Amino acid sequence: MENDPIAKQLLLRLRLYKLDSCVVESTVLFHEITPGSELKSGYVLVNDRDCCWHTWVEKNEEVFDLGLEIAKKKDPEFEMSHILYLEDKPDDVEIHEDQELIDRFNGHIAEFWKTAPKEFREFRSKFKRSLNK
Repeated sequence: MENDPIAKQLLLRLRLYKLDSCVVESTVLFHEITPGSELKSGYVLVNDRDCCWHTWVEKNEEVFDLGLEIAKKKDPEFEMSHILYLEDKPDDVEIHEDQELIDRFNGHIAEFWKTAPKEFREFRSKFKRSLNK
């Protein structure tokens, strides 16, 4: 991910505008501006014990995980974590899920953006425009 200039630019601007708490919105935006990418959702298992519903982007078999990158900036110990991406819900661990967010993500994309935080919707428009200059 550190080799992708658009991802780096997006992460920097998210921090600058204090929108790095909008992880799912950031991931969907990155997918929108990355041709040939695939938007994924599933579960991330951290250090074989903590598990939560998660979103990420894949392109050419490379994983782009903005949520992980944001977490690393907030807590450097994430750098040393063992991360496993799962498409199916594991049975043997407690899973942290925000059902409202999952429902928004799995719904129609127009509705997803309509219900996103206003500040992020404005940021999305500005960021996409900045790429077209």
